[in-house]
Amino acid sequence: LPPRIASNRLSLLLDELSVGLQPSSLVIGSGELLSKVSLPLTRILQCAESLQQGLPVALDLLRRQAGGVALEWQSVADAVQLKFIPAAGVSQSLAEMMLAWITTALIRCGSDRSGVMLCVPRNAEHWEAHLGVAVSSGELQLNVASAVWNARLPGTNPTMFAQLCRELERSQKKFEEVAGLYQELQQIVQECLERRMITQEAVADQVGLSVRNLQRRLKTLGTTYQNLLDESRQALAMRLVESSDMPLYEIAFMVGYAEPSAFYKAFRRWTGSTPGEYRQTLEETADE
Repeated sequence: LPPRIASNRLSLLLDELSVGLQPSSLVIGSGELLSKVSLPLTRILQCAESLQQGLPVALDLLRRQAGGVALEWQSVADAVQLKFIPAAGVSQSLAEMMLAWITTALIRCGSDRSGVMLCVPRNAEHWEAHLGVAVSSGELQLNVASAVWNARLPGTNPTMFAQLCRELERSQKKFEEVAGLYQELQQIVQECLERRMITQEAVADQVGLSVRNLQRRLKTLGTTYQNLLDESRQALAMRLVESSDMPLYEIAFMVGYAEPSAFYKAFRRWTGSTPGEYRQTLEETADE
């Protein structure tokens, strides 16, 4: 997996692929698959002394890199509760996949199933049958009994855990540096689009890089210049539709669409509505 996957795109993909499938099958299956891959979250749990030691470290890394879903801890009676809250523009499916991933990872590292309980807003019986843990209906969350939270895990390896934490911290710092560059590049691309002077050479020059070095930096993030351009077009289009009175056909031309119909189609893919419908909804909301 690349180190960066746009959460809004991933949630849209999950929603599109789920059409026609058994409810929750895709998100649960995807979460189970992720728990089998040697990703940082799984590796941390495999060598941690307990969930109390390992899970906060793993989830902090997930929060900083993945985005799209807020993770809130809370101690409740004899349990620890973790809530999954999708960000604006991110569907419930992504949060559900993360819940399935973390739950399966806990079980694979040796945690007692009887001390793990889930709450899901839909298809609770399907989740329970698939994962083999208690599931009730409610807000999306994971509950771990205090006894399971503090229990010693069978694969504990303090030396490996400390080494892995150091490695992850170094890689996270490097990732944040490159991610900062990506945000800067998005702003530059939007400014170039507004001036109608968008070339890869011009973008690279503004950050003091050659085109080849720019492409290498983007590859580190698991993306390409074309993806950067597409995301910047979307961000600029959304900003102009939301906060300006510019005619929609001018916005379409500014962000790089020769035909307004192509822009409308893309906008519907981003938001589920046309630019005109989206702007009208904003105006109606502001008038209330």
